[in-house]
This record gives sequence, C-alpha cells and structure tokens, in this order.
Amino acid sequence: MVKAVLLDSPERDLVAAREAVFAWMAARTRKIPLLLAGEDSAWREELTWLGLDLDAGSAAEGPGEVLRVRDADRPMPSGPVLRLPPLRGAQGWSLARLRERGDLGPAVLAFLGSLGWPDRPARAHLSRIELLRQYRPDELDPAPVPLDFGGFEEIQRHFMEELTPAELVDLSFPFWAGQGLLAGEPQGELRRNLEALALLYGGELTRLTEFPQRAAFLVREPPGLGDLHLLPLAQALEELEPWDSESLMEAVADLDPQTWEAAEQALTGSSPTPGLPEILALLGRQTAIRRLRA
Repeated sequence: MVKAVLLDSPERDLVAAREAVFAWMAARTRKIPLLLAGEDSAWREELTWLGLDLDAGSAAEGPGEVLRVRDADRPMPSGPVLRLPPLRGAQGWSLARLRERGDLGPAVLAFLGSLGWPDRPARAHLSRIELLRQYRPDELDPAPVPLDFGGFEEIQRHFMEELTPAELVDLSFPFWAGQGLLAGEPQGELRRNLEALALLYGGELTRLTEFPQRAAFLVREPPGLGDLHLLPLAQALEELEPWDSESLMEAVADLDPQTWEAAEQALTGSSPTPGLPEILALLGRQTAIRRLRA
C-alpha cells in the first residue's frame, strides 16, 4: 500500500520540476503526503513558487510503501513508480531561470502539468485546482514530449492577463528592487499610481520584468531634453485648472505629433503607453512641469 509520494530528484532542472509537478498531483489526488528527500532550501523555495505544497516527515522505504515519480530518461528507482514520458529539449532550463526572467509560477505549473497528455491544448491554462481535477495518470501518452516554449509564451500571457493590478504590483516588486528603482514596498500615492498604471497596461505585459521597465518614470527622473518647444506647453499646464484627466486631455488635444512625442520623451525618457494625458495625471503638476522645462 502506498503511504507517501517521495520527491527525490537531486537535479534542479525542468525535467526534475516536471517530476515534482506530477508527484504533487499523484500525492494530492491520492490524499497522501508529498515528501522531499533531503533538505534543499533553494529547491524547496522554487517548488513553493511553482505552487507545490510539501509535507514534513520521513517516508518509510519498504516495498510498496513509497511511490516515486520518474521521467523516462532518468534511472529507475526501487519501489512503485509513476513513469513519465520522456521530455526533450529541457537542457539548460530550470525554475530559477524562469523565475529570474519574470515568468509566473502558476503559468509554469500549468505548462509543466500539461506536458505528456494527448489532450495537451485543453490543459494548457489549468489552475492548480483544475490540474488536480483532471489528473488521470492512465491517460498519459508514452511518446516523447518536446519542450515547446512557443506554447509556454501563450500560457504566460494568459496568466499575466489574469493578474489584478494589486497582484501585479506585489509580484513585480522584487524586480523593481533588483533594478534599484525601489528600496521598499510602494505605499500611499505611489502604490495607487502603480496600480493605476497596471490597469492601463492591461494585457500588454508579458513578464513581470516589463512592468518596472515601462513604469520606471514614476520614480526615476529622465534626462532633460532642453527642448524650447516644450516651454509653451509647460506654461499652459502651469495655469491649468483643475488638474484632472478631462482637463489634461483637452490641454494636449491640439498638440502636433512632434511636440506630443517630445513631451512624452521629456516626461518618461521614452514614448510609452499610456498616452500623454495619463502620464501627466500620474506624475502630478509639479513633477510634470519640472520635467518639461528641464
């Protein structure tokens, strides 16, 4: 009788991560413990980021008491085994690499959990709960599975679109800090402005790293342009009342494309989405006018 599922892969590549996902599904659907052999705090953290919950304790090693999950390319362990179809093209990929480039743990979980099934497209966007509901190990296709990151990009985009503005701000904070843009978690007006930007960007972002790159103008002063053509705009905005979205839209409606683009460049250091009225509203009167005059 199986008493536990043992996750004992010493490697930390995507093949091992896929094994971990199927081990988790096997354990949770059987309502038995999922145990990590040996203590590797970094690997445990990466599996937690992926969405796997591990149990504490030691598993009995007797025959029939521990179910091990193995990829077909790895040595066969002793005891009962759930054997997965071979995974091709995973060399050099790991959870750490995906996490560092700004991918989402739930997206990677859905991707890895979809590998090996004949109806893979129907499983591509499954949530953690849905993965468990549709887990049928007897339906696995034994044919080798290619690691198709073209398919993953679409899954990642789907899960990014599902984030609320607050979730996007929270999940992207490590990348703001890593780029030296924020020393502490955003609070107050900055937090509200970041969430407003997150809502405006909508489905345009494909990775968490893109948010600080595109929204950095809120916290980082761009180099001054010294463009004298922007001085009339700065003067008009200085006298604008009230400073709200409707008034700002009217104030810049008649700008020629060249001045509009120059104003975006002066305010943000680039020409990003959202547009000029939204940028002005988020920066506020004092900051916006200072940057236009720089």
